[in-house]
Amino acid sequence: MKKIIILIALTFTFSTSEAISTQKWEKVWSEKPLDNQHILLYDGRIIKLIGITPPDINSNAPHDYCYARPTFRILKELLNNKEIKIHKDQESRNTDRKYPRHVKLPDGQNLTEFMLKNGMGKFKSDSHNTKYDKKYQKAESIGKKNQVGIWGDCGKNKYLRIRKLGSQAWNYFRKQFGNFLAPVSSGRVKKVLSGTNFILENGIEISLIGIQAPSSKDSRKGFSCFGKEAKNYLEKLILGKNIILRKDQSGQDLSKTLDRYVFIPKTKTSPEIFINKKMVKDGYAGSHWVGNLRYFQSEIDLAQDEIYNNPNGAWLHCISAIISNNSTTNQIKSIKLDYDPDCPIKGNISGSKKSPIKKYHTPASGWYQRVKPERCFDTEEEAFSSGFIKVK
Repeated sequence: MKKIIILIALTFTFSTSEAISTQKWEKVWSEKPLDNQHILLYDGRIIKLIGITPPDINSNAPHDYCYARPTFRILKELLNNKEIKIHKDQESRNTDRKYPRHVKLPDGQNLTEFMLKNGMGKFKSDSHNTKYDKKYQKAESIGKKNQVGIWGDCGKNKYLRIRKLGSQAWNYFRKQFGNFLAPVSSGRVKKVLSGTNFILENGIEISLIGIQAPSSKDSRKGFSCFGKEAKNYLEKLILGKNIILRKDQSGQDLSKTLDRYVFIPKTKTSPEIFINKKMVKDGYAGSHWVGNLRYFQSEIDLAQDEIYNNPNGAWLHCISAIISNNSTTNQIKSIKLDYDPDCPIKGNISGSKKSPIKKYHTPASGWYQRVKPERCFDTEEEAFSSGFIKVK
């Protein structure tokens, strides 16, 4: 069943001009990996890794595909909201308007070299960018010798390595954090990292399920304002306080982060506070759901609809900076779109079997209501990862 919600139609124009730096390596902020070879920066540029052909998420080749998803998960851990360094070789920008670059991780490792050593791709020389070819060839030979990733058991049993990693992570959590793997646990908040993540006194990181907020370091106009206010508000709510953590269906990922619903228990003078919902209801986060972690989805989505109708918190304070023409709150309220909650992003396939044309439509697209989707996606990132291109 379709429902009417208010969305803010934002059009961002990023500068694609390359920053001029006197240093060989340019410091930039990575927003996230788009797939196993492309990285989106906060300034809008899309970086293409030089010297590697990684396993394709959309490939059907069993020997490569079995390590595509684990590779993508690792890249998200390494690159999501991180300060990295990029270095131009010979080519500034290719014909696809991507920026071929060598990349260094925050710890100084060359990303392509790291991936090749760990079997997360094959070396591929680029005739326009050959500065580190010898280093990358050597890294690939190490991966082959050690029989890791795509050179190891991956092709024989595509889930074996994932199971091993999962088992190691589970044993680590069971040993270090014991009770925190239970359906309900408790802890005391030591530090707030962002509008969605914080650290407990025992060092474990918690991520709030069902919500998202920009980073305070987001370089897009107005988004750093939202991110800063979201972080400050979460600090005000939970810093130094004892909290209750409730698990959904999953236990943990392969990092130290646990996805949880968070509550401040009731006292004689105050009721229980559902932090995930309150962040959305008070205008400091947006509803965002991934996978099967959806126990409180209807409750948080309802709070999302209410805040769209009556902007408050960071939505209200930062909105003039986000909307380029300084639209008023009344103008924002007038932007209404039909939205299908069962198919937020509609994928459409045309062309021939040999040369299919894959495009996706958001609720802001004029064709959204007319399209009968062949694929449905929860997010634009999911559609992009499946080989679909956004309709302008």
